[in-house]
Amino acid sequence: MTSATPHIPRYDPSDLETPEQLKVAIDDFENWGLILLSGRLSPQHVARYRNILERLGSQIDPGWETRHPDLVINDVISYDPQLVDLVDDPLVLSLVLRMLGDNIYVYMSEAISRSAGNPDQSEDPAEPDGRNPTGAGLRFHQDSDGIERDLKLPVAPRLSVKAGFYLTDAHHAGCGNTWVVPGSHRIPLADQTDSADGLHHDQGIPILASAGDVLIFDRRLWHGGSPNDSPNTRHAVFIGYAFRWLRPRFDTRLPDSIDSDSVLRQQLLGTGTTKGRYEAPDSEIPLKLTSQAHSLPAHPHQRASAA
Repeated sequence: MTSATPHIPRYDPSDLETPEQLKVAIDDFENWGLILLSGRLSPQHVARYRNILERLGSQIDPGWETRHPDLVINDVISYDPQLVDLVDDPLVLSLVLRMLGDNIYVYMSEAISRSAGNPDQSEDPAEPDGRNPTGAGLRFHQDSDGIERDLKLPVAPRLSVKAGFYLTDAHHAGCGNTWVVPGSHRIPLADQTDSADGLHHDQGIPILASAGDVLIFDRRLWHGGSPNDSPNTRHAVFIGYAFRWLRPRFDTRLPDSIDSDSVLRQQLLGTGTTKGRYEAPDSEIPLKLTSQAHSLPAHPHQRASAA
């Protein structure tokens, strides 16, 4: 493990090839609520996915960068079949299986593009169409925070994990970085804020990542976005994994090719019976056999390919 980002457990994929090495990473995840994988995506794959997001942005909202700081594309894997490759990256999936178990699926996917050189947007509390302004005063949040309110537990269960695939460099603060409060996933809800205003950026640190890095974090970890003052638009894709009985965040439109995709992808993309999502028969969770065998099939991200 290296520590290019202060206080953040960071791993090279070559250091996570055995069950023992994976366990060390999981221990860090349990303590910090996150781990960062260096260079998981090849430059060719980074360019491919970035080009897809740029194309989608120009189709969905032409000229968006001149009008608002963020473009958020919900259910983004439904827009291009190449993005489905992100859901079953072998290393990410191996780690998520150890965090949640095998009765899981992708309950959300989202692309966030953050326009370049924007002024602080913190004074504007909201933007239309689901776009959220960013700024130094933006409060941290937990994903699916309604779970805490509904269960009324001091520390609610994990329930979901998110993987963020960064497609542009953010080597210093001010590049539209994700900010985090390490270890905050383990703090009782009543102790997480000193006031009704919640946690702010002066209580966290930025994720300093390179294009191709992947951040895996617990849904309970307090985190937030930040302004992008760099000359480059920041692009990232987030894939959320949860138990199959948890209601999806977005109504995913499954790709037409799902029937011919691998059985692992069929599970991850939400196939199966409603009853089975609770009782989990082996026929509906091929990930169980995969985890028992400690191996995953070959995957496009294990080889470089043309963008």
